Amino acid sequence: MMEVARDYQSLQLESFRVGYPGVEGAFSHIAASRVYPGRTQRAFTTFEEVFAAVQNGTVDVGVVPFENSYTGEVGEVLDLLWRYDCHIIGRYDLDIRQNLLALPGARLEDLKQVYSHHQAISQCQQWLSGHSFEVIPYPNTALAAKYVSECGDKAKGAIASADTAALYGLSILAPDINTSAQNVTRFVLLSKTPPVGGNRFALVFTVRHDAGALAKAMQIIGGRGFNLESIRSRSMKELAWQYYFYAEVVGDPSSPQAVQMLDELSGACSQLKLLGSWQDGAKA
Repeated sequence: MMEVARDYQSLQLESFRVGYPGVEGAFSHIAASRVYPGRTQRAFTTFEEVFAAVQNGTVDVGVVPFENSYTGEVGEVLDLLWRYDCHIIGRYDLDIRQNLLALPGARLEDLKQVYSHHQAISQCQQWLSGHSFEVIPYPNTALAAKYVSECGDKAKGAIASADTAALYGLSILAPDINTSAQNVTRFVLLSKTPPVGGNRFALVFTVRHDAGALAKAMQIIGGRGFNLESIRSRSMKELAWQYYFYAEVVGDPSSPQAVQMLDELSGACSQLKLLGSWQDGAKA
């Protein structure tokens, strides 16, 4: 019976699939491995491919970056949350330590080009400004490291994690080159199945072009006793000068008060979508 139980648990682990953007060694891969250790993982080239895989059931959960404490939100992911039928079921905060990587034996003075994701470049701008490298954006940090490893050119370097350096056989020429010592990327965990309960929930909505329409929506949230923890706007690409709003609210969306608030809010908004909920402080 014990052997059967172990086989069943192993099968369950293998059948649960986690999708992430990038390649092995990318920060998304590191986050996915820490939140869902031992689970089957699948890499996708773009953020949108991860959302599509979650929506069509190719993977059970997607792990994508949502915002960075230094460079701010990942706008493309916010737009995809608006467009796709995917639900946030959790969040995970990953400490980011950027490093300058190069081929073994390369020296700092050998480098001419440095490759990395544009957000990683932004996070290290102060350090980079003190050097004369040609800085070249790349789809993600791990792909940049992989490219440098495969080129075999000591004039090329990459900005990525220490884990990525070990994975692709690169040396760390300069560790911890973040401009800010507090560099954290928040990832959201996506599922096709809506979550139940939690102590935080997220909404996206649009309001009519009437005076005070946005203020009215915010008053409805506050009037029912909910704290609006954050709100941000994004342009609706297909409609010039029109915007949708993303809001994070403290509370349980399944509570009677929240149900009443959402019902009232739906009457005040042109469009309203509950993106999901999670337990703050939980990593999965």
